[in-house]
Amino acid sequence: MRSPPPRSRDELLARMDDDGVTRLQLEFTDFIGVSRCRLVTREVLARDGLPNFPWVNIAHDVSDGEPDPENMGPGSSTFWLSPDPVTYAPLPFVPGVASVQCTLLNADGSRYAGCARSLVADYAGRLESEGLAVAMAFEPEGSVLRQEPDGRWVYASDTPIFSPERIAELSAFVDLVIEYSRAMGVPIEKVSAEAGGTMEFNTPPSAPVAACDRLLQFRAAFKAAARQCGYLGTLVPRAITDGPICGIHLHLSMSHADGGRDALVDAATGGWSGTGRDVLSGLITHAAAVTAAGSNSVNSFKRLVPENSWAPAYASWGFGNRSCLVRVVDDPPFLTGQQRAQGVRRLEVRCADGTCNPYVFAVSVLAAMLAGLSEHYPLAEGSDADWGRTRPAGEHPAPLPRTVDEALLALNSDKVIAGALGDVVVRGITRARTAERRAFQSIVTTWEQDHLFPRY
Repeated sequence: MRSPPPRSRDELLARMDDDGVTRLQLEFTDFIGVSRCRLVTREVLARDGLPNFPWVNIAHDVSDGEPDPENMGPGSSTFWLSPDPVTYAPLPFVPGVASVQCTLLNADGSRYAGCARSLVADYAGRLESEGLAVAMAFEPEGSVLRQEPDGRWVYASDTPIFSPERIAELSAFVDLVIEYSRAMGVPIEKVSAEAGGTMEFNTPPSAPVAACDRLLQFRAAFKAAARQCGYLGTLVPRAITDGPICGIHLHLSMSHADGGRDALVDAATGGWSGTGRDVLSGLITHAAAVTAAGSNSVNSFKRLVPENSWAPAYASWGFGNRSCLVRVVDDPPFLTGQQRAQGVRRLEVRCADGTCNPYVFAVSVLAAMLAGLSEHYPLAEGSDADWGRTRPAGEHPAPLPRTVDEALLALNSDKVIAGALGDVVVRGITRARTAERRAFQSIVTTWEQDHLFPRY
């Protein structure tokens, strides 16, 4: 049985002593979802307290360059890492080390404008002030790869989708992912062998900040388990040219804070509640910016294209429709208990991928839901069309961003989502991903060499 999480510095130090941990890895996530850290010893933690670890630059790109030197360069003001003891997680793959997720503070103790983690708590709190409690669960998909002698990456196992053979061939890896995740406080409930050589893992719902923390902890466990088995584990959307795609689906449920009743369903009719329609209308109205918050790398747009395997390409929703941006799921009574036999409804937002900052994505989702509650946007009827193989006959549903530039334009142009994230976060994402796109465009691929060189 895992002990309750520590909630103070003294409890954190005691837990470290109990676990034989002598070093603490202070982690935060930069604008584009890359985990950064500083390692401190137990002695320093005991001497200096919790919010006492300085940092200068959060604005790196994927090449560790500094794409925003005017605002985040050598003369930038320092911000401080404030470890959250509740996120304490011993790292079973690094003996003697545990990690904690951090919020970012200014020198005066106020929230640093580049900290998306604290924004998640803020926007979840705004919904709570409306009498609504939100639970989230990320459903990550990833690729498990091995490298051939000629340097090519191939799937470690590419047996048929959902085959027991894949689970058997990767049993050591799967066991390690479950073991590492459990040790870090992330329970794995289900594992699926998805298309090609990809794997999907399911975790239970939790509060929004904890759900984001869990996704990052899972990513660390997933990649460490792959290394231990001689593989490479990655959550990028498309790992191999002819291979399948991976996303990170976000499951949302909402209840009334006073009694836990499902807030998305009208208990009398079993249909939509006014709250349910409003939050869904917010997600659809702000779909382009929400998608941009969850998918903004150059690799993202090898997934978010029409005719791709069930990845959303339009701002659509539908009951049970996995080709939509938002899939509405009604759990059957045998999953919800007799006292809630009218069914429990949840929303699955399917546009994010493993290259996102989960806190940024969660803020965008919460902000869109709040906007729907306040603005009561119109909502088109749900669709049962296969949007991977169907083109809209008119203006609706609107297409989602198809390129990095389209995504960044959508993010910057949406006053609700950009306003929620703030100028520092939006500028940081925009500068980093623009630098990434420019670098990517300068690369000459083997496809160009094979197809263009002989013809021109």
